[in-house]
Amino acid sequence: MNLEASPGWSGRIRFDFARHRRSLNLSQNYVRLNEFPEWCTVEENVLYRIHSPTEEPGQVRLGSELIAGVSLAAGNWIVEPLVH
Repeated sequence: MNLEASPGWSGRIRFDFARHRRSLNLSQNYVRLNEFPEWCTVEENVLYRIHSPTEEPGQVRLGSELIAGVSLAAGNWIVEPLVH
């Protein structure tokens, strides 16, 4: 997923978790039946790499850290699961 913030913005980004699984105990997200929409979901026990297109190594964070919230500078960011 890609995130973009205008210059001068500062804040904390908080990602969502799979509510259909954790809160509603459903095996999949039934969009029309799901009362709570899910946005930018991450898995708690998966590692994610956050980097900008110009900064390759970036930082590695656990999904639970992304759900708690991370501070990012303004700019263009790419968030992707880290796979081996």
